[in-house]
Order: sequence, then structure tokens, then C-alpha cells
Amino acid sequence: MKAKRFCYLLFLLILFVFLNFLGNRELRQELRNTELIQTSSNGNYIDPE
Repeated sequence: MKAKRFCYLLFLLILFVFLNFLGNRELRQELRNTELIQTSSNGNYIDPE
């Protein structure tokens, strides 16, 4: 019974990390898009990296 519970917790942890990774990637993409829009209206593009 304890092993089953451990596997379940491990599965939840992996799922959480995976969803976080996907969310972060989408957020980063969105930030880059808004940055491009802001800098293009300025006329000078500043590389964030």
C-alpha cells in the first residue's frame, strides 16, 4: 500500500514539473513576442540575451 502511494506521488510530481516546463516555454514565447512588438515600435531592438 505504501509503495502504491509513493508511485502516485512520484507521478504527480513528474506531471507537475512537465506542466511547469510547458507553461514556462509558452510564457517565454509570449514575452519574446511582446518584446518584439514593443521594440519594433521604438525602432531599436535590444537583444534580451
